[in-house]
Amino acid sequence: MLQNLVVVLIVAAATLYTAWSLTPPRVRFSALTQLDRKLGPGWLRGYLVAPLLKRALPTGGCASCGSSSAAPAVRRPPSRP
Repeated sequence: MLQNLVVVLIVAAATLYTAWSLTPPRVRFSALTQLDRKLGPGWLRGYLVAPLLKRALPTGGCASCGSSSAAPAVRRPPSRP
């Protein structure tokens, strides 16, 4: 009986993790923003929602891309002929 309960909890946790990681970033950010608004001040908001919300902030593309708003503009010196 206890073994079945542990297996069910592990499978449920794995399913939630997989669904969360495969969800598009904008949907995750929107869901976390709504959860943050609904929760009052407390440990759940401070220790769980706030770090997830910080990691889910939308940034512009890859960090190495020059057109990204998150990446600083890198100027290369002119090449010598």
